[in-house]
Amino acid sequence: MAIKIYVDATTKELVTIEGTKTKARPAFSELERSMDSDTDKMTIRSIHDQEYIIQNLLYSDAQDVAGTPYASLQAMWDALTDYFSS
Repeated sequence: MAIKIYVDATTKELVTIEGTKTKARPAFSELERSMDSDTDKMTIRSIHDQEYIIQNLLYSDAQDVAGTPYASLQAMWDALTDYFSS
C-alpha cells in the first residue's frame, strides 16, 4: 500500500496518509530524517521519543499530495525539505 507523505502548503505540517489513517505533525515537531541511497529508502523519527513516523520507506511506495509516486529518493527528500528547514 502506498503512503502519501507531503508538506501541507497552507499549514506547513508534515502529513502522512496510510490507508484510512491521516497524521499531521506541526512544524517544529523536532523530527529527523535520513535516507539510504543504496536502498532508496527514507526514515523519519521523533527526536524526543524515538517514535518512527516512517521507517525504511522505499521512495516508489510513497506519493505526493496529488497521489503521484515520487520519481526518486532525492525527489521525495527535496519535497519534504521545507518542513525540515523551517
